[in-house]
Amino acid sequence: MCIRDRAKVIPDLAISRGEEAYWAAKTLGDRSLEFLAAGGTAMAFLDLGEIQEAERWLGLAARAATGAPTPLRARRLELWRALARAAAGDAAGMREHFDRALQAATEQGRPAGRCEILARLALEAARLGAERADEELLGLAERSALEAKALVPLFVAHQPWGVQADAALAEVALARADLPAAAQAGQRVAGALQEAMREDVYPEILLPTARAVLAAGEEPDKQMIRMYLQLLLAMTAQRTVDEGVRVRWFRGPIGREWTRLAGPVGDAAMAGAAASGALSALGEDERRLLGLLTEGLTTEQIAERVDAPVESVRLKLQQMFAKVGASSRGEATAFALREGVL
Repeated sequence: MCIRDRAKVIPDLAISRGEEAYWAAKTLGDRSLEFLAAGGTAMAFLDLGEIQEAERWLGLAARAATGAPTPLRARRLELWRALARAAAGDAAGMREHFDRALQAATEQGRPAGRCEILARLALEAARLGAERADEELLGLAERSALEAKALVPLFVAHQPWGVQADAALAEVALARADLPAAAQAGQRVAGALQEAMREDVYPEILLPTARAVLAAGEEPDKQMIRMYLQLLLAMTAQRTVDEGVRVRWFRGPIGREWTRLAGPVGDAAMAGAAASGALSALGEDERRLLGLLTEGLTTEQIAERVDAPVESVRLKLQQMFAKVGASSRGEATAFALREGVL
């Protein structure tokens, strides 16, 4: 299902399986699955930064919800619309839809729904507030995060809402240049993620946490979070088979920021990698091509960057793949990330 693939950061499967599930549900007349598949696919397109396509899928989700309305679907649709507006940078639209979702959760007597919405509101308001140095949004993020954290003890199940709230608080503290508070909140999140030992990845939690730890944490904490980012980035590159989707993901808001935060490995590690294994068989030009793969560039774009004919670059890429033992661009990208060729 697309939601599971999105949680594991496999963007091509999140989209393709979401689309398949949607059309299968339409055929079967299963309104519940139709709604969830359309909404999940919309969120997968948001991860690529493709707002217009995401909103088209939200329209399909709305159509399914209208055909079989329930309070839960109405609330979920408002949450998805809020996330779409946040991704588009529309703070006013984001707040409007979050407010509707919160009102619905309150009227329906759903504290779990309210906690989930508050945590996501905190994350999105913190991100936009930090990007714009907007104290009003930062204040909204802080209040929402604290309210979400106050609700978390009411629930037995291990939901990510408390960790999301802490990630938002880390982002807020960093934006306010309160480095000790940013480091403290970031370390709480990192510790919770390690303790949970979950296979699912939450970029909306991981990225603000990494920003806080890398800016304000101790050196061992910085090294740990950077290695974790590099490992997950390599896994995403290797798991994503569709080259077009992989390129779009790496150039999208999540992949671009993730790659920036992961950064190059240290000089000592680079020297060790260069002195052994498949990397040592590559020339300087081949290493440059390998590094360009991590930017999510197509063969044509790489050719423009290195000022060489496309066919020549395509041949060199195939030769380089053979040298590092990669059967695809995804495996080659994963190798580049693993070896620190960034």
